[in-house]
Amino acid sequence: MRIAALVILTLATLVSGVTARPLAATFERLLKQPVVVVNKAGAAGAVGAQFASVAKPDGYTLLIALVSISSTPEVDKLFGRPATCTRDQFVEIARLNADPPVAYQDAEEFKAFWDADARRIGSVVQFIGKTEAK
Repeated sequence: MRIAALVILTLATLVSGVTARPLAATFERLLKQPVVVVNKAGAAGAVGAQFASVAKPDGYTLLIALVSISSTPEVDKLFGRPATCTRDQFVEIARLNADPPVAYQDAEEFKAFWDADARRIGSVVQFIGKTEAK
């Protein structure tokens, strides 16, 4: 039995990583085979996108892409570099997150936002905070 790979372009703690782990677990139950999350962060997503673009096109490598999947090839062109990959190397199958993550400096700012009805902007809210010694 082959292992399927779900490639993410960021650190595990960011939105795509948080999205990928429960998705991989669901795929394992549905497909009745192992699905691993592969972190390939770096170069605004170009590292992971290139990794996925050269994988055998057999359906065993899935990529959770960021918007950089569109912009990175254009930046490469601008600087006269060969593109690491292009969108035409991929087949889009689903949109997982429709809302951007939200970042706040402290818990009070986040609570004020939440109390103003954060639920209407989406289900994925990433809280990036800082701790201060009391």
